[in-house]
Amino acid sequence: MCMKKLLCLGLAVLLSACLLPMAAAADTPLQLELRVSGEPRVGETFTVELVCTGNPGLLSAQFTVSYATDVLDCTACEQGEVLDGMIAATNPDAQKGAIIAAGGATPAEGDGVLAVFTFTALKDGDCGFALRDAMFADGSGTKLTYTVTGTDVSVETPAQTESTAQAPTVTEKPDADVQTPTVTEKPDSDVKTPTEEKTESVVLTDIDGHWAEDYLLLGIERKLLQGYPDNTCRPSEAVTRAQFVTFLWRSVGEPTPAGETTFTDIQKSSYYYNAVAWAEEKGYVLGVGNGQFLPDDPVSREEVALFLWRAAGSVSGAELLFAATYDKHFADSGETSDWAKAAVYWAVYREIWCGVGAVRVGDTLGAKADASRAEIVVMMVNYQDKIGE
Repeated sequence: MCMKKLLCLGLAVLLSACLLPMAAAADTPLQLELRVSGEPRVGETFTVELVCTGNPGLLSAQFTVSYATDVLDCTACEQGEVLDGMIAATNPDAQKGAIIAAGGATPAEGDGVLAVFTFTALKDGDCGFALRDAMFADGSGTKLTYTVTGTDVSVETPAQTESTAQAPTVTEKPDADVQTPTVTEKPDSDVKTPTEEKTESVVLTDIDGHWAEDYLLLGIERKLLQGYPDNTCRPSEAVTRAQFVTFLWRSVGEPTPAGETTFTDIQKSSYYYNAVAWAEEKGYVLGVGNGQFLPDDPVSREEVALFLWRAAGSVSGAELLFAATYDKHFADSGETSDWAKAAVYWAVYREIWCGVGAVRVGDTLGAKADASRAEIVVMMVNYQDKIGE
């Protein structure tokens, strides 16, 4: 096992041990303050430090700084001096805000900066700073209560001067951390949100007003799926294992496999033969045993995550730090198969996963549910935009 994975796993165990079965909360709260450095003005970059005082010796910390995403764009977050000696993971563009999780073998002493966040101001307005999902523990495993100040921050437009014709023009924030797809028919070099990329050239009769309409149009444009001869998309239909592998195969340009598939239940005359042979060759699919693939069985949502995770390299990362948090947040986390949990949490952390019948993830995973055409297209588009495949 590589050192990075060992470190992540070690911190996951540490956080799980320190943050969940904690002793009663300490009487004296940890005092936290958000301190702004620089002018939060439209078109300009500034930093925000989360500073702690009254630190009794932090052994672990996990918190999210949420903000108004229409007013600010968080471009970076990093651990501060207090957490500097700990193993840490950060995510500046998670759905709920900028996340930091850290843990160490020995308590971190002293007051100072816990984290530093870098923002770009997009427009006038209240920054909406808040500390969410925060959990702090000391060396004895005692949960620390806290107070927060300094959240009342607003963005202003710089005053015009004689040498300045007008205030800087700032466009709306695009999806955070979106990369330009490197395969399929890609859109403009600056990846836009699904709504902005909505194509007018595709006319399907059953997606108007559908919860995934924008993604379905993108899926057609990127050749991830095709409409039926009757001009329907059938977004609610379940997808078979063979059909999903075909989606994945199309997303990389329908490459010709080097050899034949070894699965005994794949007919060479089937439309998905090359797709399955290619996916097996790449190691993305391993079959279900006895030399079979079961192409006509519905593909589950957790299987979709597993196939995408393998396509991305089967590398676990910072999502391991949040495993205990995810286990607690998702009411049905215990229903996810053991062999799929790493892949599902990877998809959640990388913002590839979608809800059951919804673009956004809610309080449940629905991992064992059959994946619909719409859900698969949402996850495939997210995969291309986040991973770049």
